[in-house]
Amino acid sequence: FLQMKLILFVLTLSLAGKPTLLEQTSTKTISVSSKEHEKKFNIKINKEEKDYKNAINEILNLNGMDLKVIKNDIIKSDAIRDIFLSHNSLKKIPHILDHVIYLSYLNLSHNNINLYEANQIVHPNLRVLDLSNQRVSNVINVIPETEVETFEETEDIYKRLIFNTTKIRLPNLEYLNLCGNDISAFPWDFNLSFPKLIRLDLCKINAIELESNFFNKISTSLRTLHLENNYIHNLTLPNIGEITSLYLDGNILKTLFINSTKLRILSLSNCTKHLSMGVFGTPYLEQLDLSKNDFSNSFDVTVQFEKFPSSLKVLLLDYNKLSHVPILIHLQWLNELSLCYNMIKFIKPNTFIYLTSLTKLSLKGNKIERLEKENFSGLEKLKYLDLSKNQLSYLPIDWATSLLNLQYLNKNAMTIIDYYFMTLGHKFTIFFIFTIVYLAKTQHDKNGIPPWDFKSNFWGITKQRSDDVVDLQTSSTQKSVISAVPTFPLNSCPPHSHVFSFSNVGLQKIGRDFINSNDVVSLSLDNNNINDISPFAFRKMQNLKYLDLSGNNISKEKLLLPRSNNLQTLIIDNNRDSHDPVTEALKEYEVFQNLKHLHLCNSQLRNFQIHFYMATPILTHLYLNNNGISSSDAVFDNIPATLTHLYLNKNVIDQVKQGKLRHLQELSMNDNVITQACFEKCEDKSISLKGAAEMQYLSLARNLISEITSDAFSDTSRLLKLDLSGNKITDITKGTFNKTMMINNLSLANNSLVTVPDVCSIIFLRNLDLSENRITAVFSGTFCINLRTLEYLHLSNNVITTIETRAFRNLLSLKYLDLSGNRLKQLPAHWVYSWYIQELHLERNNFTELDNISLINIKELKNIYLDENPMPVLTAGSFQLLPGHNLSVLARCKIPRRASTLFRVYLAHWVAHMRDHAEKIEDGDAMRMQALIRIKNVGRKGMDSLGEEWKGSKNDKDNDLGRGEAI
Repeated sequence: FLQMKLILFVLTLSLAGKPTLLEQTSTKTISVSSKEHEKKFNIKINKEEKDYKNAINEILNLNGMDLKVIKNDIIKSDAIRDIFLSHNSLKKIPHILDHVIYLSYLNLSHNNINLYEANQIVHPNLRVLDLSNQRVSNVINVIPETEVETFEETEDIYKRLIFNTTKIRLPNLEYLNLCGNDISAFPWDFNLSFPKLIRLDLCKINAIELESNFFNKISTSLRTLHLENNYIHNLTLPNIGEITSLYLDGNILKTLFINSTKLRILSLSNCTKHLSMGVFGTPYLEQLDLSKNDFSNSFDVTVQFEKFPSSLKVLLLDYNKLSHVPILIHLQWLNELSLCYNMIKFIKPNTFIYLTSLTKLSLKGNKIERLEKENFSGLEKLKYLDLSKNQLSYLPIDWATSLLNLQYLNKNAMTIIDYYFMTLGHKFTIFFIFTIVYLAKTQHDKNGIPPWDFKSNFWGITKQRSDDVVDLQTSSTQKSVISAVPTFPLNSCPPHSHVFSFSNVGLQKIGRDFINSNDVVSLSLDNNNINDISPFAFRKMQNLKYLDLSGNNISKEKLLLPRSNNLQTLIIDNNRDSHDPVTEALKEYEVFQNLKHLHLCNSQLRNFQIHFYMATPILTHLYLNNNGISSSDAVFDNIPATLTHLYLNKNVIDQVKQGKLRHLQELSMNDNVITQACFEKCEDKSISLKGAAEMQYLSLARNLISEITSDAFSDTSRLLKLDLSGNKITDITKGTFNKTMMINNLSLANNSLVTVPDVCSIIFLRNLDLSENRITAVFSGTFCINLRTLEYLHLSNNVITTIETRAFRNLLSLKYLDLSGNRLKQLPAHWVYSWYIQELHLERNNFTELDNISLINIKELKNIYLDENPMPVLTAGSFQLLPGHNLSVLARCKIPRRASTLFRVYLAHWVAHMRDHAEKIEDGDAMRMQALIRIKNVGRKGMDSLGEEWKGSKNDKDNDLGRGEAI
């Protein structure tokens, strides 16, 4: 049975995230902390060091399996990097290391391994070894009684047996954890066994001293040493090698001598209560933790700090008994000071006047009753201030006059009676956000709030949604697409209105009466871990109009229960409900009388039974994208008559019955499984457009549509945009669009059309996309005279080999034509009559000469793209065929010097092609063009100087005219 269990786990190797390495696998770096925000606020030495785990590798996780033995050959793998065997009952080091050659991380904590057995570990690639918290009562039990005669001899053997460095070989080990084992002394030599050791954890090992030569036996690569929670009383460290971080928390130090120019971090939390003597030769120390040491007055601290260098940047004095802020005269480089949870009642004037470099100050959890004008004098650089959990009832006028750079103020649990008294002495915009108050220095401009970067967008003022409508006229070269999800920016706030954002702050629960204010109009609670919301959470915000609950863990049965009477926009996208989306259904809901916009995208709502016409009686916009919805009846049978915009993209809907689209102006059903667009006689998997008389925007891209019945659009006379791209349409019956003359944007891209469909009846068409089909030719009668308003035509990535004379003659307004990615070899004379074409794409065709492209009738042409055409030869005379007037002939090269309309010829990939062919320019004495010919983005100034660049004689015809990469 045990064997089967192991084999099962071997077969379930995973690339997923691994379990936590070790609770104490860390460096102590001081940062700002406490959940997501107080990481930027409370000043701490964070014992989180380098993460020694591999980021993405195969792992074997056998934690907590109650294993007593593991066979030697059970694991053979070159892929496994991490093995977890903690919380088992192993008594020996398993020999699985022999067959996992690239193992990097091995966790054997919380087993019954005798440390003597660790002598057998040999591995060339192991980087992390965790042998902490072994449940062995006495190491001496492994020694045969017949070999021991006296207690002294037993103790000596005990010391020698802990690590026999002649047998253990881990040449690449960087981190060794021996915490929680019963070891009373350190007689071992680690140099041979662990030559690259960087971190060593020896906390809670019952140590009472360090041998004088301890650091001589440890590799010089060691940088971090943890000795917390031992019984060390007297510690003398005349030389600690290259160690930069030393942690002695929880020891009972009486004397402490340290001498090191390398030490940067020293932690003495809860260990100096009995310290009577200390000498610190640490001139470059930067971070010091003296919290939890029962300092009762500032004199105690001042005496201590006379022993420390002025190089300190971070100082922690939390959880002491200080009644006053100590005067730290010589710490002029101090950046962060934490005095949390002391007994400070008031701050003397000019207390901080010497700390001119301070940027973070925490006075959280004291008993401060009042502040005076001069309390924070000298702190011009202070950015973060925590006054939370004190006894302040008001903040007087000009209390923060000197805090010129203050950005972040935490006042949680202060009993401020009236915010009128909270005067800052500067012009600030104040964001009252319960536990945190952000201060953005700005000028008061009624309710206008200028941009303020709170880093990582923690706090936003307005939301800009990513699904904006694409403006079809923004760029002549941009392919027009139908994207229908509109933007709903917040209206400018009325007087005394507030916009609150709690995005990504770690909230888990929203209780009743979350905010009691009628001035709140917008509230964002997105991207938290909220799993419970009281139905009465928002009832005290009578003017709330915009609520964003996206990216939370709200159960579906409670998704639409919290309500607010005047809410107009509710967004609950990307909800991560852990319940089974098949069995759990959204059935219960409150009534939202004024709701107009409801977003429920990507929220696992494949089963829902909401009568929207009851729950949201005046709803106009409904977003249900990416929910796995298969039944259209659940949607269309329950929408109110007021609904005008419906978004059902990325679902599995295969049918919309007749008469269901009666009031809709916009329908987006991209990425579903509909196979037919029809009117009355419809197949099972179809969408009936009968009765869709109000429809203006219809998008059915990337379905499985292979048929469009000739009468499908009989009722859609108001249609303006139609997207049928990405389907399987092979043919469109003539007359299909007879009733849709108002369409201005039609996309049939990425289908299987072999001829250009009949669109002559669409007399207001401006943008037609037929790219990525199978069209082979464009004939002279393809585009009729009715298409005189067409401006943008996309025919790229077809298989067009033929364009007949006068093929585009009727397109009198054509500005943009894309024929790239076809098989064209020439464009005949008079193939187009439009004077207005400004941009022409001919990339990736089969043109071999510029002479094969007739452009004689295109007078306004500005850009022509010829990339990736096989043109080995370019004659100077070819340029005379380009459109323009007033062509001047240069001395030796027939190149247009100045044209009334500037043009650009893009030949980027043609130039690269030329390098592999003979490079020549014909036409008499014209100069030989080099491989760098690239006429691209030439401005008017460049065209004016064109003649000067090309002047030359027969003698200098080999000059490189590609200087500057432009002619």
